[in-house]
Formats: sequence, structure tokens, C-alpha cells
Amino acid sequence: MGNILIVEDDPAILALIERLLQASGHESTTARSGNEAVRFLKSRSYDLLITDLTMPAGSGFELLAWMDAEKVRLPVIICSSYASFAKGQALESLVRDCPHVVVPKPFEAQTMLDAVASLLPRQAKP
Repeated sequence: MGNILIVEDDPAILALIERLLQASGHESTTARSGNEAVRFLKSRSYDLLITDLTMPAGSGFELLAWMDAEKVRLPVIICSSYASFAKGQALESLVRDCPHVVVPKPFEAQTMLDAVASLLPRQAKP
């Protein structure tokens, strides 16, 4: 299963995503801001990033801009209540080299799980 970094400042949404992923057999690390996520990305590799866009102490936009500048390429789920921002040209330019899916808030659990499944590489069966 995948090793996933979740970046979300709302504790309830963060806990929900973390529970969904763990119940599906994924490992997860949580960050409350883009700045905290950068520290994790500098020290460990991940299979997938799930990020909100609007957060204090480093927005999702700033996180994605850092990833773009540093050539950190991993699949991204943009989970935001600002769906119009998530589909804008500025954001698209930041994730142009990464597979990505937008999951608008509020979301159904299955929608998030489907997005994760669509972006994680298929695991080889032994």
C-alpha cells in the first residue's frame, strides 16, 4: 500500500482522511501546514500527497510551488472547498508534471478513496 502525506489545517478533516487511509491499509503522515509538509518532504519520500489549498503557515499553493521549483514529482490530490481555485490556470501550472485529482470539500469517503486508488501505482502481486 501507499505512503501518503496529508496536509490539512482542519483537525476534523485531517483525522477523517487519516482514518480512511489507514482503514484501507495505507501509511500516512500528517502535516498542519505547507511549511510543515516541506520539512517532511525534505526528509522522506512519499507515494502521494493530499493537500488543502488555504492554510496558515504555508498554503497548499506555496507547497506546490516549492515542489515544482525543487522538482519533487509525486501524485497530488488537491482537496479544497475552493474548487474554482483548484481548477485555475495558476494551480494547473504548478502540478503540470504530476498526476493530480481535485476532490472538492465536502467529499464522500468513497470519492477520496477512489482518487487515492487512481493515483497510486499498482502494487505488484507476489
